[in-house]
Parts: sequence; structure tokens; C-alpha cells
Amino acid sequence: MKPKLTVKDAKLLKARLIGEQGGICPISNLTLSSPCLDHNHVTGLVRGVLIRAANSWEGKCFNAFVRTGLRNQGADYLDCLLGLWIYLQEKPYDFIHPAHKTPEEKKALRAKRAKAKRTKAKSTKTKGKT
Repeated sequence: MKPKLTVKDAKLLKARLIGEQGGICPISNLTLSSPCLDHNHVTGLVRGVLIRAANSWEGKCFNAFVRTGLRNQGADYLDCLLGLWIYLQEKPYDFIHPAHKTPEEKKALRAKRAKAKRTKAKSTKTKGKT
């Protein structure tokens, strides 16, 4: 079994890893402005130092992987991340998804809903006066 770090040792390790990583987050390639000592939540093993946002994002990715049932279906987390990376680089088809809304369509929909809300509020107010 691997030794569990003390809080003091974790701080020293974080400082050492920041130096080894050249002060750069390995996920975002950004400067480690808010460094977090990252670890695997299954094994507890330290992986490196990430910026807080990248650490949070990775955790959300893993939680989504578990929550969606991919792990229970036998999928490997790292294989899925690699598959996603490859998939997102593929050239998309020349078709627009039916649920997609352009910024103009979103604006028109917000205006339509706001008008309906005002109309409903006005009719409710009028009904209360009679």
C-alpha cells in the first residue's frame, strides 16, 4: 500500500510538482495561478497539479462518466476521453440539428415568452378587478 501524505507533505509535493511541470497546468496549458494537487478519486494516487478550473472540470467529466452508466457498461474512462477528443475533431456533416437555435431565434423566443408572460399577468390583474 502506498503511503498517505500528511497535509504538510502534500504542500511540499505540490510545490515540487509545480516546478517539475514548469508552472503549467497539463490539462489547460495555462499558468498554475490557482494550483490544486489533483488525485484519482478511485485510487487516491496523486496525478499532478492542475489549475482549480481544470481540476473541477476533470472531476465533473469523471462524475458524468459514472452517472451516465458508461463505467457500468464496461467502458474505460480514459478510452472514452480519447474517443471524445478524436470524435470532436471529425468534420461534421452539412446538416443543422432540428433543436439548434441561432442567436436570432433565441432572441425571438425570449421576446415571445416575455410577451406571453406580460399578457398573462395583465389578464390575471384584470380578472381580479371584476
